[in-house]
Formats: sequence, C-alpha cells, structure tokens
Amino acid sequence: MGPVFCVHGRPDLRHRASSTGLEGGLGTRIAEEPRVKLLEIIGLLLGATILLPSCVTEVESSPFHGNGTVLHRSEVTQIWHARCAGDLLGSVLQYHEATGKSHVVVQNPWGQDLGLVDSLGRAWRYQAHQEPAWVGSGTVKQGVSWILGCNPVDLVLTPDPLR
Repeated sequence: MGPVFCVHGRPDLRHRASSTGLEGGLGTRIAEEPRVKLLEIIGLLLGATILLPSCVTEVESSPFHGNGTVLHRSEVTQIWHARCAGDLLGSVLQYHEATGKSHVVVQNPWGQDLGLVDSLGRAWRYQAHQEPAWVGSGTVKQGVSWILGCNPVDLVLTPDPLR
C-alpha cells in the first residue's frame, strides 16, 4: 500500500491514504468523521423533537360544587326594571325552584350579575375577584337598593318575563 509515515511516533494514516491515492481507505473515514458527527447531532435533535413534545400532563379536577351537592334548576318567573331618580340602573330577575324557594338576581343594564337576594331576604353584592359581600337583610326592595347603591329604588314590573 505504500510507505507509512510517522508523526510523533504514530503512523499518519491520512498521509498514507493520500500518498497512495487509494479511494475509500482509512483517510476517507477520517475525512468523513465531521459529517458523521453532524448526522449524529441531527439525529439526536430529531429524536428530541419527537420525544419531548410527546410528554403528556394529566390534570384531574372535580366540579366546583363538590361531591354530594344537589343542583336545582331555576326558572325566571318575573323581571323588574330598577330605576333610581328616573335612570335605569338594571334589572331584577326572580327565580323559582321546583322546591318552592325563590331568589332574585340584580343585574346591570348589560346583563352582568351585581348581586343576589335569597328567599330569607339576605342580600349580597358581588365584588370583582373577591367573595360576595353581605350588605344586609330585609325586604327584596331593600336588598336591591343596597346592591345598586341607590335609595329609594323604584321597581317596574315588565309585562314579559323573557324581557
């Protein structure tokens, strides 16, 4: 195959392959090593892109009302428009449950709930990002007045409960 040259006591295979003019000898393998390493890196990156996104996280949650709580369906039976000094402040919707209980929900003119008066006359005002604030106990009209922040409030019954 030709003479072998030594560099620092070891045979210089690249020089031997190039000096003999042979194709595919040891010198070609050494010259191809960067290409092989590049292909290995590309393979590892492709493998990582396939395996990493395939990780799945499962989250299990339960309903907000907890276990054992019975939900009741309520229907709107009456709607009043709440006015203060002639200005429309919102609507008051009365809901009746099949159990016979009722409650009213106070809404602004855009249909957003502002508060609730339950069947015992307890009134709560909803506050953004907080628990509802108890504003008092009394009649429905007093509760609506406390929730809307207007005294006295006039409630005008609408003819159609579906607005």
